[in-house]
Amino acid sequence: MHILEPPRLPDDGRSYQLCRAASGLLCLLISDPAADAASCVVQFAVGSHDEPEDLPGLAHLLEHMLFMGSAGYPQAGSFPQLVSEWSGRFNASTAAERTRYHFSVNPAGLGACLTQLTDMLAAPLFAPEAVAAERQVIDAEFHTRLADDALHEQAALGQMFNPSHPLSRFSAGNLASLNLEPTALAQALRQFHEKHYRAANGCLLLHAALPMDQLELLANELDARLPIGKSASRASTGPLFSPQRLPGLLRWQNRGKQEQWLLLFALDDAHSAEDSKALRWLCEWLASSSRPGG
Repeated sequence: MHILEPPRLPDDGRSYQLCRAASGLLCLLISDPAADAASCVVQFAVGSHDEPEDLPGLAHLLEHMLFMGSAGYPQAGSFPQLVSEWSGRFNASTAAERTRYHFSVNPAGLGACLTQLTDMLAAPLFAPEAVAAERQVIDAEFHTRLADDALHEQAALGQMFNPSHPLSRFSAGNLASLNLEPTALAQALRQFHEKHYRAANGCLLLHAALPMDQLELLANELDARLPIGKSASRASTGPLFSPQRLPGLLRWQNRGKQEQWLLLFALDDAHSAEDSKALRWLCEWLASSSRPGG
């Protein structure tokens, strides 16, 4: 691995190493003698902005499917069970431009858990029957979230954005948006995974009470399993707002019948941030001590 020199390091009794593997995987290793648990985060620069327009929610479904069996660990749900055996916890999340996997366990279980997570990331099975079952889970999550005002606010904001921008699209996924036959949907998941889950598109953080050389060995294990090659570049998203809708005024009502207003300004891409009229107006408003000020 090529050791990178960070701009500065905290003086906190820990040892830090920032490095990039020949494959492109970025690694931050933290040797911490005081750590009670061992933690791992793996993140890929892919999210809902990268999914096909005709399959909203595919990135979210892929995140779920990685826990539904892999080449070396075909039993669905075996990773949560393993983490539990090591008195740990785990989580995963999909955002607009990144997908993250995390676990924290008793230090003695770090190697075993990282080995299985590596297999999940590198060789998921995508069995059609499991895809169909997990799509139902995604749909149930969506209907549960219908009671959440934040979901309705997100949908209202989407109406203000440029229709060609990914933020205007539905991204959670449900039965309607992921309506392919299970075998075809499994193939779409496989293609999306092969396109984006590559070492050069990922980063790894390991934090444990282990010597740095042992952390390097664990990082190399993950790096050796991930596919190499350049990841697909993200397509240009275009402007967030349509020019004819600036500034945007959004008025909506939440489930409690409370009215909310949002005034939306786009920062002008044609000029530097210092020259943006919208940014200057915003800064003046935030700094104003008058009653209408921020």
